Amino acid sequence: MPSKGFRSTHCKRGHKRNESNVYPSGACRLCDNLRDRTDQKQYKREWEKKDRAKDPEKYKVKSLINNASPAHKQAQRNWKVANPNHDSEYYRNNIDKFKEDSRRYNLSKLGWSVESYKKAEKEQHKVCAICGKPCPTGRRLAADHKHVDPPIPRGLLCVTHNLMIGYAKDSPEVLRAAALYLEKY
Repeated sequence: MPSKGFRSTHCKRGHKRNESNVYPSGACRLCDNLRDRTDQKQYKREWEKKDRAKDPEKYKVKSLINNASPAHKQAQRNWKVANPNHDSEYYRNNIDKFKEDSRRYNLSKLGWSVESYKKAEKEQHKVCAICGKPCPTGRRLAADHKHVDPPIPRGLLCVTHNLMIGYAKDSPEVLRAAALYLEKY
């Protein structure tokens, strides 16, 4: 047990230390009991209350970020009640725009543009650059890219070969070793 000050007589949550409620390691049995209670919400409330007393600024900032004014919340609720299908209606009316924007964004993360994808698709006659067949799943060909920053486009692959290259971590040595293994057996 500590020998000086408040900590020598109380644990960090303020429980009085004595032989019956302290483990040999010095940990508080009451804190363990509190943690093991089925009512975890009470434990959390007690802990937050003490933590809030130590650092009120932390909770002040948290509440400002998470809580809008009651008037603003009520205005949002009223609008949602008056326009129950707004989100789904807007999406249904603009589904092509959403799909095109999503496609453009996903390709841009891989270093491609929609135009460069279409050009590569036309050059490859809509078949995989490795096997020369259309994608077996019926989906679009995957936009393969070199994994550097920024990504560099390479070609279009079927899902199977795109996964194969991904699992090989773009390593020609691994793929050569796999080919030798297959030829051996």
